Amino acid sequence: MENRLMDMDFAEKQSLEYLHILPSDYENEDYYRMNEIMNAKEEKERPIDPMQFIKKAKK
Repeated sequence: MENRLMDMDFAEKQSLEYLHILPSDYENEDYYRMNEIMNAKEEKERPIDPMQFIKKAKK
């Protein structure tokens, strides 16, 4: 449990230093939603639906 809290504190520190997110804002955010946002990929890096791939290949 203590390591997990230290990891969360470190993530909050990184957010403050690099993203300029205040601790009060960070702590009030939905952690899971923030994690989804931080893991977002560019469209070209996202997995492609197999049917869309086939349709593009036929053109």
